[in-house]
Amino acid sequence: MHDDMAKILITAGQIQERVRALGAQITADYRPLGDLLLVGVLKGCAMFMVDLARAIDMPLAMDFIA
Repeated sequence: MHDDMAKILITAGQIQERVRALGAQITADYRPLGDLLLVGVLKGCAMFMVDLARAIDMPLAMDFIA
């Protein structure tokens, strides 16, 4: 599947764990302030931003800029 790659530097599991940690930190930092707005730059951010939004345990909205 990844014949063109010499070596994987960061595994999918490591990325998922870091996203969960970021979500927990964002929740802790921003929960006292109320609703949260995530703004991402298209197109590259969409999958990451959705994963991050799922890891944040508070109300939020998402928007994108091109």
